Amino acid sequence: SGAVELWHGGAAIDPEVYKATRQVFEEPFGGKIVRMAEMFNAFAKKAALSFSLFHHWALTESAQGALARLWNPLRGMVLVERGLRGGIPLGFGVRVTTPHREGLRLMENADFIRDVTMHGVNIDPVPDVMVGHVRRALAEAEVKVRRHPVLGKIPGLEFLVRSARRFNAGWDTLLWERYYTGLKAMTYYELVKEQMSGMPDDATPADIRGVKEKVAMLVNDMFGGQEWEGHFWLTPKGRQVMHWMILAPDWTLSNLRVAAKTILPGTDLKTRKLLARYWRNMLLSFFGFIATAGFALTRKWPWENEPEHKMDIDITPIMVRLPWTSEADKKNGRRWYIRPGKQFREVTRYLSSPVDIIGPKMSPLMHIFVEQITGHQAGQWGWEMPWVRDELRWYQDIGTRIVSIMEKFQPFAFRGNNFAFTFPMSRGMSWYKAQKAYEDIIRAQVDPSLFKRLMPGRDAERLREEIDDAARLNGLEPDDLYKQANTKVRTQYYGEMYRALEGQKMGEVERIAEILSELGATRATVRSSGERRGVPPEQIREAELRMPAGAPSRGRRRPRAARRPARR
Repeated sequence: SGAVELWHGGAAIDPEVYKATRQVFEEPFGGKIVRMAEMFNAFAKKAALSFSLFHHWALTESAQGALARLWNPLRGMVLVERGLRGGIPLGFGVRVTTPHREGLRLMENADFIRDVTMHGVNIDPVPDVMVGHVRRALAEAEVKVRRHPVLGKIPGLEFLVRSARRFNAGWDTLLWERYYTGLKAMTYYELVKEQMSGMPDDATPADIRGVKEKVAMLVNDMFGGQEWEGHFWLTPKGRQVMHWMILAPDWTLSNLRVAAKTILPGTDLKTRKLLARYWRNMLLSFFGFIATAGFALTRKWPWENEPEHKMDIDITPIMVRLPWTSEADKKNGRRWYIRPGKQFREVTRYLSSPVDIIGPKMSPLMHIFVEQITGHQAGQWGWEMPWVRDELRWYQDIGTRIVSIMEKFQPFAFRGNNFAFTFPMSRGMSWYKAQKAYEDIIRAQVDPSLFKRLMPGRDAERLREEIDDAARLNGLEPDDLYKQANTKVRTQYYGEMYRALEGQKMGEVERIAEILSELGATRATVRSSGERRGVPPEQIREAELRMPAGAPSRGRRRPRAARRPARR
């Protein structure tokens, strides 16, 4: 009849084509519960990062890696050169401006925008921050409040919601539409220009397109903002689930890709050279910053800091002068440290402590799920939640559980472990950490089964000296801590000895008796420990007989040479 008839059945499609079409046509999970969960995640992330310069600093790190040059080590932050399209003129054709402003001037050209987008540079905000979710929700809330017969009459409520919407829109505009977009545009322009200068004269359009696509992919890896439609291994539903579970999947994947491409086989030589320079620039920039800032504040190089803070900046001279630092914190002697350089540190943590990084990588929703079910902080299984520590009944801990959920909305910038709205901050050696370190050192020195496995004697002595210095720096008395640690280790071995006796493991009893002698134990202290534990008298007598007769060979620290006074 010539009429068009629609086909309502299935259709066969090439498997390779299906991989691409699925990225466009597959519907994500829906339903009210899914929308509520996604909205919770979106607002928790947004609230946590509000007022924080975390993203600004992370983008600056990437710009330094991509744009810094030996003739301008700070080129990722400031441009001083000829040929710029804007900025402040200095004479002789030289201008000064910032990379993101120069990138925004490039984006004023329609041909450049077309080139950027066609070759794969993603200039939309990274999906991790869920900009669209929050913007739509705030706009809808403003309309509902205005039209609601009751809420609309509450004084100041409409103004409050409107102010929140405007603040959020302004923040996103400055961060994502200007700083993020400008830096990516400038980096793409610079890297393409550099790569094109080395192209042969007979390069084909396909060759040029291939170079630009590789550069675009690198820029997405450096700054985040993956072109997810091109990652066929992850479907829209898969991306949705990943965002439910991971705090920042886009940033995490980008960081892993930019690191893996540097070292794994399969990367072409030009790309490998670009990435080698990227990491060189980043390491030099931030080790230089850390060393300079640390020496300026304390007249000491960062690698002279206490253990676990060798490449951190000691900001104690600043913290003790801030009016909001409590007098107790000022007087207790503990140091404060900040840790710049999130991107390159994170890569090393994936290899050195992958378990420790699981907690910080969880989304707010996953944090709540893990904490409410297990009673432990996500990624920190030794730290119990308040309702577990206080041994509350289910009806008593409801309020505490709700508070822990609401804390997910507290901005990082206003938490106690943040400095200058940007850097994670931590304290120096605590009483607990020092004592645990001494306990490990003592066990390594006296237990033959652990000695070689944990550390050689010279390393144990060197580490003990470092812990001594760290304890003094933080207002602690190392000799007292060492004695307490020795007592605790000795108490643990008392328990092991009596358990071995109960199991008739006489070889183990002999071994532990030698260890206890090294720790300063005597027959009298062994007897006293057994009596407190309620051990049968015959076992106590057997334990006493296993102990060497005479004075203990250990138990007090040998005298040491005088040390320099603690730095204040």
